[in-house]
Amino acid sequence: MTTYQSPRSMAIGAILVLALLLTGCGTGTVTAGWAGITVEGSNFYLAYRDRVLAFAGGDTPVTFGDADAADPTWSQDGTKRAYTLEADGYYQLFVQAADGDPVQVTDNPADHRTPAFAPGGDQLVYEAGGDLYIFDLSRLDDETYVPFQLTDTAAVETGPDWSPDGTRIVYVSDAEDSFDLYTIAPDGSAAQRLTRTTTDEAQPAWSPDGNLIAYVSDLDGNNDIYIVDGEGKNRFQVTEDPADDVSPSWSAKDGAYILFASNRAGGYDLYTVVPRPGAIPAAFTESEIDELNPQWQPGDEGKAQGWVLYQATDETGVSQIYRTRERQTTSFTQPAWQFPAQTQNAQQQQYYAPPTIAGDRLYIGGYDRLVHAVDITTGEPILLDETDDQGNRKPWVTEQLPDIVADSVTVGEGLIYVPVANRNVMAFRAEKPELVWTFETGHGVWAKPMLLNGVLYVTSLDHHVYAVDAETGAEIWQTQDLSGAVPGRATLDAGRGLIYVGTLNSQVYAVDMADGSVARVFDADDWVWSSPILYDNTLYFGDMAGWLYALSADDWGNVLWKVRVTEQGGIRSSPLVMEDVIYVAASDGYLRARKRADGSNLWRAPSSEVQGQQLLSQPVYLSGVVLVSPMNAQNSLVAYDAETGSPAWSYNPNPEQQQ
Repeated sequence: MTTYQSPRSMAIGAILVLALLLTGCGTGTVTAGWAGITVEGSNFYLAYRDRVLAFAGGDTPVTFGDADAADPTWSQDGTKRAYTLEADGYYQLFVQAADGDPVQVTDNPADHRTPAFAPGGDQLVYEAGGDLYIFDLSRLDDETYVPFQLTDTAAVETGPDWSPDGTRIVYVSDAEDSFDLYTIAPDGSAAQRLTRTTTDEAQPAWSPDGNLIAYVSDLDGNNDIYIVDGEGKNRFQVTEDPADDVSPSWSAKDGAYILFASNRAGGYDLYTVVPRPGAIPAAFTESEIDELNPQWQPGDEGKAQGWVLYQATDETGVSQIYRTRERQTTSFTQPAWQFPAQTQNAQQQQYYAPPTIAGDRLYIGGYDRLVHAVDITTGEPILLDETDDQGNRKPWVTEQLPDIVADSVTVGEGLIYVPVANRNVMAFRAEKPELVWTFETGHGVWAKPMLLNGVLYVTSLDHHVYAVDAETGAEIWQTQDLSGAVPGRATLDAGRGLIYVGTLNSQVYAVDMADGSVARVFDADDWVWSSPILYDNTLYFGDMAGWLYALSADDWGNVLWKVRVTEQGGIRSSPLVMEDVIYVAASDGYLRARKRADGSNLWRAPSSEVQGQQLLSQPVYLSGVVLVSPMNAQNSLVAYDAETGSPAWSYNPNPEQQQ
């Protein structure tokens, strides 16, 4: 084991003593009371006091059994859904009321695919044998009924979608060799070619107002999302990524977003994007299984979206249709598991750092000066091949560390990196918790190190940022004295080769990643405790005087806006930035939503849910709600509707202590 020590060592000054008192970190009595939250898809993991809890939000299956299901779609009023289900070797159409049982529509020896409802929900257009048909659902019980054949050509016509006004159906056809967009009237007349490219278009979808069509094209050499108007003109590209972006679906209440599937993170997950050129997608789901063909349930104007249907393969290899909520409004009452199974020494066994997900395991560090590895599915300790004196397999747990673990561990290639509150970063083998190296700074390391390209970037209360060789622990560089402790994580700006940090000297620094030199400095009004958030070339951060800043990363020093969120306390945590909204948690106990464009107020969440307790940790988004963890309140977790700020649910892990 190798130990590297920073050449600087300093005493704790008055500022650091005050910082220790404010947070409860460091040795001695534990006074902190907030929770660490890690979200993965619809599941989340809560580190709170003497336990870590797993909550499975889960998605609800719509189809069951051994038959493959595909092609989910909603009626335009959101009351019915349709899909295809393999029956006797062929895909047949099924319809189902939102609260009813499925009804089989077709039953002939052919594949029936890609259904879409007419605006009234009384007809389905679909593809069979390369042609389009319309089925009148009012004739379901008529055994003599024959669906209307909409197209009858030698080409392949597929992927239809009915316009909101009911007058046109868009589809794709390879009548001119490559697949292009066409429209046709529901009576089979007025067929019109909209696009003329040598590449393939697919999966067209009308916007809710009927003015635009989103679709997939490989015009750039890979599948991306494009938009044209209803006449096939004014084309623009929405997504631009080497991965495949497919299956666009509009947010039906206002068309403000497009939901789509992409394999840009490996497997196919769902993303949302604003329908404009060059917009940045946001992850909607994150899962180890492929999720395809999403369809947003329409809602009335001004109301939240409902369920999202999508297609995924279950654990048996069968393709099923699932539904998930855009907005989570139900309470999580029972955790899927708890670690440790039985709590013991509540004073020493304290967990507040967000757990770290690494494949099938979760790394948990705490005030017990240990890091544990547990099975992410069961919460049981990961077991080693070694046995103890009684013949029991030993759990994966580190040796006793010099001090508490105040933030998440970082996972690398075969190693994990642990920030230790006294002054160290310690590297352990992931396979077996053997200490590989220790890097010592001049004072406490309170933040998760950032790992990039074999280099670990470490912030320290000794006023420095360090670059450390992730394999050996050797120092590569350290910054100059930044004149204040750096308690938060470093923020990456890969495009500019910079990292950003806030300090307890009321400054934000831009540090050159190549050599640690200070490239830029910005003076705030008060301590910048948390990590700045870089979004769309703008840095967003708060200070301990209650100011929220939007600072241009392109034109350093240009404050795009600055608003005082609160005068009753500071902003300890990083803001949560999502599309056009910034969510800010402050120590006055309020969660606020602000417009990203100018910082103006959207809503301020009621404080009654948190009983006036401070909000010190970063807000977290989960399925339409924003989660916060109030300090020392009886509810360790409170969820607010992300759109309105109204309380959605709260969780109290110790209901027996509730007054």
